[in-house]
Order: sequence, then C-alpha cells, then structure tokens
Amino acid sequence: MRKYLFVFLAIAAVFVNTQAQKQAGHWYFGRNVGLDFINTRTVNDKNGVAVDGMPTLEVGPISTNEGCFTLSDADGNLIVASDGMKVYNKNKTQIASGLNGNTSSAQSGILIPYPETPGKYFIISNSCKILYYSIFDANANGGLGEVTNINTLVPQTTVTQGQLYENVTSQIHANGKDYWLLHRCGPYLFSWLITKNGMPSAPTVINNIPGTAYPAGKSSQGYMKLSPDGKKICHTMYDGQEVFFADFDNETGVISNVIIRKFTMMTAGFYSLEFSPQGKNLFLSYLNTPLYVIPVDDFETAAPTLISSELGTCQTGSDGRVYSIQSSGSSTYRFGVITNPDDDISSLNIHVFENFLNGSGAIWGLPSFAPSWFNVSLDGDDSFCENTPQTFNVTISTSPGADAVSHTEWDFGDGSPIITDTNISGTQSHTHTYDKKGVYTLTVRVFRQADGAEITNQRQRFSVKVASCVLPVNHNISAMEFY
Repeated sequence: MRKYLFVFLAIAAVFVNTQAQKQAGHWYFGRNVGLDFINTRTVNDKNGVAVDGMPTLEVGPISTNEGCFTLSDADGNLIVASDGMKVYNKNKTQIASGLNGNTSSAQSGILIPYPETPGKYFIISNSCKILYYSIFDANANGGLGEVTNINTLVPQTTVTQGQLYENVTSQIHANGKDYWLLHRCGPYLFSWLITKNGMPSAPTVINNIPGTAYPAGKSSQGYMKLSPDGKKICHTMYDGQEVFFADFDNETGVISNVIIRKFTMMTAGFYSLEFSPQGKNLFLSYLNTPLYVIPVDDFETAAPTLISSELGTCQTGSDGRVYSIQSSGSSTYRFGVITNPDDDISSLNIHVFENFLNGSGAIWGLPSFAPSWFNVSLDGDDSFCENTPQTFNVTISTSPGADAVSHTEWDFGDGSPIITDTNISGTQSHTHTYDKKGVYTLTVRVFRQADGAEITNQRQRFSVKVASCVLPVNHNISAMEFY
C-alpha cells in the first residue's frame, strides 16, 4: 500500500539572547596556566559529581608567581594579557617588556580603560614600592597593539614615595565615563581620577585610614577590591594580619565608616579576597589555604567561616561563580568552584578538582580584571514574523567595578508601552509581538542607582526586522511518498 508522509513547515519563535560582556573570558596566570571560560565543558569533581560550565584548558603566555591580568572583548576574544612586566597581544605574542611590575607583587598589574578613547588602556604596574603606568593601544599595528609611555610614574606624595604596598584596583566614576585608580598604603587610601585628559598630576584624594596599626614603609602583601556596586572597598594584609573595610563614594573618591579588623587565626593574615557577584558574601583566603567566608553586612562582628581547607586565592568568573586555586607542593594543579556564591553560607556548593590546571600549575595569584560596565549585545537572528511572540533576554552582570544599576527601560519602538525592569541581578526576559511588518528599533536604556540618571553611553539600540512570513506554495511539491 502506498503511504504518504506530508512535510509541514513550522515557524518557531526566534529566541534572542543578549548577554553581558565576556571581558573575563580568558584567564592566564601561574606557570603558563590558561583557562577558557567561553568554551566550557562538564567535569567531575574529586567526589565524582558532574559540574557543567567548567572552563577548557589553553596554554597561557604568562609565567609569574602572583599578580597578572587579562582582558577580552565583549565577544570573549582575547585583547591583552600581562603580569605587569611583559605584555602579550591577542595572539599571545609578546609586544613589550621591562614594565616595572614585580613577580612577587600580589597585584602586579591591572588594566584601566582610557576614558572616552575606545581600544586604549592604562596598564598600571606595581613594583611593590612604586606605581607606574604605560599606555596600551589595542588598535595600533593593524590590531596587534602597542605599548607606549612605558613606566611613567603615577604621581604620589613624599609621605609614601618608594614605599607602597602590593595592592592596586580601580572603580568607574559615578559619571559612567571616568575611572578611579586606588591604592592603599599604611594609614592612607589614595584615589587618582583618570579622565579623558589622562592621569592627574597628583592624587585626587588622600584618605586617612584611622585605626590601622600597620605603617607605610613596610611591604605588605594582599589584595584590594571593591564590591560589585562599587560602594564597599576591602584590603587584606598578609603581613600585618589586618583587613581594612570601608564605604567608598565613587563620585568623590572619599571613604567613610572605616572598619579595621585583625584576624589571628593563623600565624599570618589573609592574602586574597573576593566579593560575591551580588555583594552578599566576602571570601577571604590565606596565601595558599584555607578559604573562609564572612557576610558583608556583618563584617564588623561576624567570625569568618571556614569553607575549604583545600582552596585559597579566589576570583569571580564571567559566569558569576567564584573560582579558587591551591598552590602548595603537589597541589599546584588543584582548582575549585563555588557555584552559588551569593547564597547563605550554610548552603554554599563547593567543588574541588584535583589535577585540573595545565602548564606548570598555579602559584599564588589569579588575574585581576578591568572594571566591568553594563553592556548588552544582540546574539542571534534579528528577523521576526508579525503576530508571532518573540522572547528577548538580557543577562545583567554587576561585576566588580561596575557602577550600580537600578533598572532598565525597554522600548520596542512600535508605540507599545515602555517596560521598566528592576531585576538587576539576573536575566531580564520580555516577550513582545509586533503586529505589523516593518523595521523597528528596540531600545534598552540603563539607569544608575546613585542618582536615577540614565547611563547614556550604555544605551543600546537594536534594529528588528518584522516580516509577514507568508509561505509560498510550490504546487509541484505536495508530498513526499515512500513504500
């Protein structure tokens, strides 16, 4: 008997995924360790539990003990990597050397965008005694990049000249354009405001830090970072066993409500620190191990909770999880991940992987990253059918250094009501139906929490093509037949 299989052509709603930037998509650190967070995989931890979204391995160009940085573009393509001494371009080719970082500097270097000059960055190098800057231009030499102004002195004061600590970090200004360069030394926190005119001729603000017992003029290992909303600043001192914690005003560069705590659980103090992506928890580790956590809201009085004796230095990944290494003896290849770093401490999920890393393994440092800023990019088809619901998604990431966002406004460009979305800690998802064919402009506006003003340089516009989607009929093909 002859049978007929009719072929139906179905039109499915196009799923458009707009994602946050992937500037932290590649990590290079330790002895030629390389991790690719753009192309991920599923790996079993040491207890046999499968963990998805884990980075793949690649060969890193950097070989250093501690501080380093990498930066990729919004699509996750490498732009630059450095240990504060040598600079490597997007092809992992060395393009500069002799920068005055230090292989024994906790934060030997960091990259800061040159305000209002796309593709241009300040490389801050920390020699353990003096801060320097060089200029990296990613667009020079046909896109292979170049480094100029090598080892230009960051202006300091006679009080601390030549005796700085090993920390350095940055934070975007409240205006959404300029950047603060920050360094803590003894009883001072220095704030330099970098604008389109470059580095200032002197520190913009010199904050006094009351209560610290550790003086300037003594080398101090330890990280300094800001909370995801840029409102809290923290610095660890491995040598002095102090942790400095304060409120930070990203408009004035001034700190307030300073807290100094001295932790004496071990013979030395905390070395690395990391805020959880939503700023709920603060992770602290010693030079190698162990790893502790303390609630940010209870920092002044809460006792740190030990969460792993196998992990140490930690850093947030582009996926919103916190990753950690152990770097002592045979454990230089050990790697770990906290998959839910903003949950209650008792609910944290920690996975440890033995022999995970490549190269010659980790030492003490993980890469520092340039301050992130809210970014939305269209990933997928931009052509749709009229009278067919389409789902749009935006993933919002408030990475360290990002200015706090209060809400977004969605304008689909067809006269429909504007949608206000206050979910700034995950995915914003909206379904919309265009009822007439044509070309529309979808606009997503981003608003700052501090003053309610729109961050105009983050306004995103997408061209959306809407067609009638009438299917042509070929009368010569009505069915496929088989026996």
